[in-house]
Order: sequence, then structure tokens, then C-alpha cells
Amino acid sequence: MTVLRALSRLPLSLWLRGLGAALVLVALLGFGLAVIAAVLVAVGLGALLYKARDWIAGAFGQHRSVPVHVNDRQRGRVSDADYIIIDRR
Repeated sequence: MTVLRALSRLPLSLWLRGLGAALVLVALLGFGLAVIAAVLVAVGLGALLYKARDWIAGAFGQHRSVPVHVNDRQRGRVSDADYIIIDRR
């Protein structure tokens, strides 16, 4: 109860400053959350637009080829192919 008595004896100007600081803190918190939300929405829309561009390009037959890196050692070898063994006896 002594804390409440001490707070009740504070001058009005200190209470008004505290109220103003609390309002500023709430405003900054809201602004910060709004900025974070806007960044998340922008990133989400960017990803959707990127995927939509690929989908529309694929619908009209424009395919972007992905370059495949092949080492010089692997150029002459076949790694996954079906072989038919013909037995002539």
C-alpha cells in the first residue's frame, strides 16, 4: 500500500509526462508492427508475382531452361539408363 501512496503524491506534471510517454510508446509499437507487417506483405506479394510469372510463361509455352553443369569426367558416362541384355547362345 505504500507504493500507491507514494504514487498518489507525485505532481500532476509527472503524471502527464508519464501518460505522454506511454502514448508515444504505444504509437511506436503500433508503427513498428505496421512496418513489419508491410514488409511481410511485400515479400509475400513478390513471391506470388514471381510464381504467377512462371505460371503464365508456362501456360503460353515459354519455358526457361535451367543450365545443367556436367563435369568433364562425367561427360562420357551414362549413369541412369535402361539396358536390355540379349543372350545369344
